[in-house]
Amino acid sequence: MTEASRFQLTENAAQLYEQYLVPNIVKPLATLMFEQVTLQEGDRVLDVACGTGIVTRLAVQAFPKLGSVVGSDLNANMLELAQELTPATKVPVEWRQGDLCNLPFADGQFDVVLCQQGLQFVPDKPAAFRELQRVLVPGGRLVFSVW
Repeated sequence: MTEASRFQLTENAAQLYEQYLVPNIVKPLATLMFEQVTLQEGDRVLDVACGTGIVTRLAVQAFPKLGSVVGSDLNANMLELAQELTPATKVPVEWRQGDLCNLPFADGQFDVVLCQQGLQFVPDKPAAFRELQRVLVPGGRLVFSVW
């Protein structure tokens, strides 16, 4: 069994996550995160371990002049629901499946990487941080929260 297949949700787990965890835990934490970080006009943002995309959704609503936002998650079901819930926006939003320890992005592709409550689930944290640094531009910003 691969690492990625161990974390694939089945049935309606993504919908239950969105229905129960997002409004009660995940969205309030994302709101707190955006009280600590300001995204700038033109920023290319990567939201890793994005789940159903609440951080991405809040980012495009609060910062309507972003260059682009990519939400990435290991779990395909989470991304499918994230895509369904994406609000109409002028900010280009893309959803990509990817492993935090082996991100499917070019070096220096993003100005900002956001990660809310995902790093604690990564089995190889040093590899994840190397990947996050790799995809950031020099001087880029990493904002993450864990419990």
